[in-house]
Amino acid sequence: MNTQAFKKTETWLVGFVTLVIMLAMFALTQTANAVMNEDEVRQWIESEFGVTVLGIRAISENGEPVLAVTIMNPAGDSNGAFLINTITVDPEAEKLVPQFRHGTSGVQLAAPPVSRRTAPFTRDTL
Repeated sequence: MNTQAFKKTETWLVGFVTLVIMLAMFALTQTANAVMNEDEVRQWIESEFGVTVLGIRAISENGEPVLAVTIMNPAGDSNGAFLINTITVDPEAEKLVPQFRHGTSGVQLAAPPVSRRTAPFTRDTL
């Protein structure tokens, strides 16, 4: 094989490999930027944990946007029937946010206490 044909083949191969790498990087950035919307979060939480989602609110945790999802356990014969909790979900990572984290000054909550996330109902807010 002469050197000119070899250089053409080498150039074509380098261009093809570069194109494949660029397409792979584009695909990864597209999937990384996909954020779950509220309906997708609702369906995921209800199917994964067998609870009813009562409400979803956007909040901020350490400057990052997360969703506070209020859930209710189903009816049953246990003390946990109809129990209402609020969990936090990271819609970008598509996973639950841990509720407690150990920090240098003790345990840190993932989200603000419920008293700071909700406002009292008054005549003006109804």
